[in-house]
Amino acid sequence: MKNYFTILKCILFAGLFISMAKNALGQEPLYNIKFIKAGQFSNGNHSRISAVFLVTPKELKDFPPVVSTKVIYSLGDEPERKADIMHNDNVNITVYDKNIKEKSAEIFELVKDQIDLNSNDRMSIFVFNFRELPLKPVEKMTMTYGFWEKNDQNVRVEKKYSFNVEPK
Repeated sequence: MKNYFTILKCILFAGLFISMAKNALGQEPLYNIKFIKAGQFSNGNHSRISAVFLVTPKELKDFPPVVSTKVIYSLGDEPERKADIMHNDNVNITVYDKNIKEKSAEIFELVKDQIDLNSNDRMSIFVFNFRELPLKPVEKMTMTYGFWEKNDQNVRVEKKYSFNVEPK
């Protein structure tokens, strides 16, 4: 009888997990996220890659999305790495709005031709910083990320981005 309940619990848990995963598969997020640009910056003995994304609402009631701390990335041809931003000092997220010019001149210079700061749109600029990297140039990068949906925090719609990294 004990084994029956253990098996039943496993089936229920698997069913719940699969239904949660199905919610996110093929689902469009309730926000717009667009990769803007990535740059590799040298700072002494190491380098940093900053990948910039523009996030805007589809509808104001669904904005802003809830930040997830999970990111998967690869540098060049290296294997993918998983990072939890809460537990990894070498990966972080900085969020800006239209104040990016005053708050980070370096990132503003990187993206100033791709983002219209004079638009009336509500926007957030998410900068993913990958720090303490070797000085060796990185030409290409992939990154998988998704926010939690504001109105259903059981749903996280991930997308994989592949992009070039500009030396700075």
